[in-house]
Amino acid sequence: CTRELDDAALEAAHAAGACVLKVADTAEAIAEIAAAWRATLCATVIGVTGSVGKTTTKGLVRDILSTKYETWATKGNFNNELGAPYTVLTAPASTQMLVVEMGMDRPGQIAHLAAMAKPSLGVVSIVGTSHLEYLKTRDNIALAKSGAARCAARGRLGVFECRLR
Repeated sequence: CTRELDDAALEAAHAAGACVLKVADTAEAIAEIAAAWRATLCATVIGVTGSVGKTTTKGLVRDILSTKYETWATKGNFNNELGAPYTVLTAPASTQMLVVEMGMDRPGQIAHLAAMAKPSLGVVSIVGTSHLEYLKTRDNIALAKSGAARCAARGRLGVFECRLR
């Protein structure tokens, strides 16, 4: 639904001290704001994706890293085009390790989220057959999921689960 805010809504927002931004695409604007915040963080970012097991893998990575580093991670499974940027936007400036879970159901989504989060390390759990309706083959799914590792900073590491389900 796209609609203009009426004067009463704008006045209420301003009275509450809120700032209102008009954008053409809300999800894209949030991703751009998150990318700008990410650029200010000194954190190492770990991008986690996969057909199954991403939330569990993200939790394990978070739990291990938090024993030594100030760690921030995706809450629950907020891993889509709004949830991943939300994770980045809510990371405190003092974050040392940022674990971002990245979900997808169409080609290009992982690469888009990875471009926003700029992971230094990409972790891909099991590549299954979910989303065949859009990606057609398991090889295409693996290629799309590998976007997190391919978009990781040059010279860094990607970790892949070798099994196909």
